[in-house]
Order: sequence, then structure tokens, then C-alpha cells
Amino acid sequence: MIKARKKASSFHGSFVLPNGGSVFGEVHLKGPATVLTLKSTSTIDLDLERRHLHGVSVDNDYVTCVDCIHSSGRHRTQGGVTTFYWDAFPHYVVVGGTHLDPECPRQRNCRRH
Repeated sequence: MIKARKKASSFHGSFVLPNGGSVFGEVHLKGPATVLTLKSTSTIDLDLERRHLHGVSVDNDYVTCVDCIHSSGRHRTQGGVTTFYWDAFPHYVVVGGTHLDPECPRQRNCRRH
């Protein structure tokens, strides 16, 4: 018996920041309540000039969050360790075998890996 992969409602993994660094992130797909949360032990300062973020999930899915709007930022200290959180609403989330470049008019010529 072959089991079909269950449709995921969330993706966890590493997301690339515009400065080239990477942080742990989670995308929870909930329709109009969809949220991308980035977590780091250092401050996350994103002005989102690009407004698009790329990530790779722990299951090796390529995740592209398109047209993100920053919604909140917070921090939490536990056991002497401070964790910073950065939340955004992505207008679109594309999951697949490669990243999407939302700025490219013809995706076949512009795929990002």
C-alpha cells in the first residue's frame, strides 16, 4: 500500500533574509489568516524592499512567500535566552520543487534555487 502525502497546512524551515542571512520560519496556511513567522536569537530588521521571501522546509519543499506585509514583531525571554519574532501576511504562498521569482514575467527563464 502506498500512502499519499497529506496536504500540508504549515511549513517549517530556513528562510533567507534580504541581507543573505537565514532564520527559522513557519508558514501557517489559513486563508486570509495565513501568517509567516520568522524566529531568531538576534533582532530581525526587515524593511522588505523585495517583499518576497524564500525558504526551504524541513521536508525539502521550496516555499516562496509573495508580497509580504509586516504585521507584528515581538520578543520573548526564557531561561536567559531572548527570541525575536517577526510576523507577516504573505498574499500568496507557492510551494514546490523550486522557488518562484515573482518579479520575472517568464518563470521558465527565472527560476531560483
